[in-house]
Formats: sequence, structure tokens, C-alpha cells
Amino acid sequence: MVIAAVLSDATGRLTVALGGRRTIASALMTLAVLLLIVAPFGALVTFVTRESVVGLAYLRETLGVSSVSDLRGAILPDPLQPSVD
Repeated sequence: MVIAAVLSDATGRLTVALGGRRTIASALMTLAVLLLIVAPFGALVTFVTRESVVGLAYLRETLGVSSVSDLRGAILPDPLQPSVD
């Protein structure tokens, strides 16, 4: 609702510029919103997900664990041990 209210003036100006073609103006505004707002957010979510998977794989490899139950008895590397003591 907020985006529609904010973009209504721009859509009206675009409608006038397109000679009264409101459907085309609305379609262009929808495409612009998708490209400028939704796509970057989707890319950010994809990036965070991918980095989380890589980070977890690194932790699994470094600590040598394959499940959460293995973490209970895991011995941390020397630099990390003081942080949990």
C-alpha cells in the first residue's frame, strides 16, 4: 500500500508521457519495482544463504564434526578454547 501511494504520482506522469496508456505505465512501474527493490533483496538473501552454507561447511571441516551431537564432545582448536571457558 505504501509503495502504491508513493508511486501513484510517478505512474500518473508516466501515463501522461505514454499518451494515456495506463496499462503500459502500470506494467513499467511494476517492472521497475521488481528490478529496483525485489531483485536486490533476493540477491542479498541468496548471498547470505550461500555464505552460511560455506561457513557451516568450514566449521564442520575444521572441528571434524558431522552432527550436533558430535559438538558436545568436540575439542576446539587452541585459539577458540578460551572463548568457551
